[in-house]
Amino acid sequence: MTNFKLLPIDIENDKPQIAEWDSAFALDKNYSSIFEFILENGQIRGLAEIIETNYEHFPIGKTERKFTFVAKSDEGEILGFMIMSAFDVGTSKPELFIQYVVVNPLYHHQNVGTNMLEELFSNFKKHIGVKPKNIFAYIHKNNIPSKHLFKHFGFELGDVPRSEFSCATVSGKDLKQNLEAQNQRI
Repeated sequence: MTNFKLLPIDIENDKPQIAEWDSAFALDKNYSSIFEFILENGQIRGLAEIIETNYEHFPIGKTERKFTFVAKSDEGEILGFMIMSAFDVGTSKPELFIQYVVVNPLYHHQNVGTNMLEELFSNFKKHIGVKPKNIFAYIHKNNIPSKHLFKHFGFELGDVPRSEFSCATVSGKDLKQNLEAQNQRI
């Protein structure tokens, strides 16, 4: 696994590198249907537009924040990115919604997604300024790699009625226990 730093996105410099991934995802039979769904069946034209639409760290309201992070190697290559929203910031029950975890196709099956989430989960306060009570994500039902990724951290998966998604959830307390157990095994 290549060393990386989890950093806030630099939209002007990072977006072009991420845009190059589009053709690789579209051609990979394991990811093409998921990629098409991410792009909302043509309403969004690529990963760079997803980045623009969900751009960086900005307040949505008094208690909500959005974050976009890239995992960048020491050489400056982007290994993956994550987009998330923190809700109820400044209250006793903040929550984190992980919208996207996308790994550069050149680094699939190299634990990049696992390492990005582990870095985030181990350093919540550093990255998003709050330690959430609950974390959740919606995962396309065909996205088996993402289901495995979230299960690895102890998320429970449940179907969302009348949709193409599963909902992955974990409490902050359970996540902490799962991370501690994993670290003891290393």
